[in-house]
Amino acid sequence: MGWFKGKSNKSDVKKQHNYDVAVWNFKRDTQNLQWKHADSAYNAQVKTNQQIRDFEYESQVRAYEDAAAIRDFDFANQRAAHNASVEAYNDQLDFNELAEQISLNDNRRKYNDRMTEIGFQNEELLMNHDFTKELKSTEVKHAVEQGQVTESKIAKGVRDAVKDAGFNAREMNNQINTARQEAARKGTDMSLESLQKQGKVMAMGQTGRSAQKNLQSVLAEHGRGQKALLDSLTNEELGHSLNMERLTSKLDSQQSDAALSYTELNVGLSQTAEAAGLAINQSQTKTGMGQRQLQESVKSADLQFTADKQRIALDRYSADLAAEANIAPEAQMAPAPNFPVKAPTPFTQPPMKPPSDERWEATKPIKGAVSHAPGLIESFFSDDRLKYDINRVGTSKKGVPIYTFRYRFDGKHGPKYKGTSAQDLLNTKFKGAVEYTEKDGFLYVNYSKLDVEFEKVT
Repeated sequence: MGWFKGKSNKSDVKKQHNYDVAVWNFKRDTQNLQWKHADSAYNAQVKTNQQIRDFEYESQVRAYEDAAAIRDFDFANQRAAHNASVEAYNDQLDFNELAEQISLNDNRRKYNDRMTEIGFQNEELLMNHDFTKELKSTEVKHAVEQGQVTESKIAKGVRDAVKDAGFNAREMNNQINTARQEAARKGTDMSLESLQKQGKVMAMGQTGRSAQKNLQSVLAEHGRGQKALLDSLTNEELGHSLNMERLTSKLDSQQSDAALSYTELNVGLSQTAEAAGLAINQSQTKTGMGQRQLQESVKSADLQFTADKQRIALDRYSADLAAEANIAPEAQMAPAPNFPVKAPTPFTQPPMKPPSDERWEATKPIKGAVSHAPGLIESFFSDDRLKYDINRVGTSKKGVPIYTFRYRFDGKHGPKYKGTSAQDLLNTKFKGAVEYTEKDGFLYVNYSKLDVEFEKVT
């Protein structure tokens, strides 16, 4: 896009030329002012960068010194912690040893108490057995003594019964003898009386049947008396025999009762002795079983005592391991931090100087020609190293790439332009439009050789 279009004439050309010269001078002044501003900013940036480097380096040195101090401080703390943990470990070992000894003493005391208890239980078993044995022996002794007394009583009863039976037999014999004598006397008296009565009858001188009758009456009376006396004696004899039989039967019964009492006494003594022997045997069996139980209790107490000793030793070992696990690691010095290295001086792109007076003079508008001043002036700044915010927006009909960009020397808020890139053109058929000067070392583009116009977008 050009700056002028229309019918040419002399007046217009002159006006256009005056205008172009004025613009050309204005742009030159503007370039000089911009370069001075950019150069001042460049120097300020170099100084600021140096101050920042110095500050950062000093901060790094301080950080290094702080890190070294912290390293030494951490090492000292680790060493103190390790020494303290070792001391605590030794104290804990002493405590564990004391605790183990106390536990062993307590275990020994419990074991001795158990042995004492078992000893007393065994003594109690033996005492109970001896007591039972003595008690049952005493019971048997008393039973025998009581049996002897009872036997003496039974024997005395039998002797008394025999003696009483003898007395009663003699008394009954005396009674029967007396009865017999009395009967004999009475028989004699009756015979005498009968003879007297017969003599009286005969003395009366009666004869015949009357005398015989009277005599027979006397004889009959005598016979009846004799019979009554005989009956009485017979009854006495029968009573005597019956009493003697009763006396013998009673004596036999008493003797049988005595024999039965003897048998019962012997059976009782045998049962008492058997029960006493059984009780003694049961006591002996119970005592033996109790002693076997106590022997097993002794074995169990021994096993428990050994198990408790092992448990105490295991607890001691576990406590020692726990104490050892609490030992802090030995102090280790951390690797020394690297001493800071001062950063190299960063490269700061100096501002591009404006074209020389000779080159600028060569761009002075020519009177009588169509001016492309904007394109000519701006073509000098087509090096990508001078640009930023570069964005491709298209391609010309002949294939020239088109970009929008800003110039670094215009600052952060500089205007945006549209044009091409000198670096891109170097590798294309349009490289003839790229120019280079040894004075400043930057690339330039002659837009008159391209179908792209350089223009300001914003």
